[in-house]
Amino acid sequence: MVNHPHIDGAALEATITDGFGIDKTGEVRFDAAVGLLGMLDVVEGHRAEGSPDDEDVTTWEGWIFGQRA
Repeated sequence: MVNHPHIDGAALEATITDGFGIDKTGEVRFDAAVGLLGMLDVVEGHRAEGSPDDEDVTTWEGWIFGQRA
């Protein structure tokens, strides 16, 4: 059995239309949604993982999977 990611498109559209809410955690929901969509693009082969070729960044600063370097 193969598991495939599923995103409830109607719920995501409603959340985007709402601007991710007006409470303090709206920015967190936005960041999570953008991060998830970037990761799915990498997993599905639509983009490279984006790991920068810089030891200081990968060792100390970190990087976001799916975000271009």
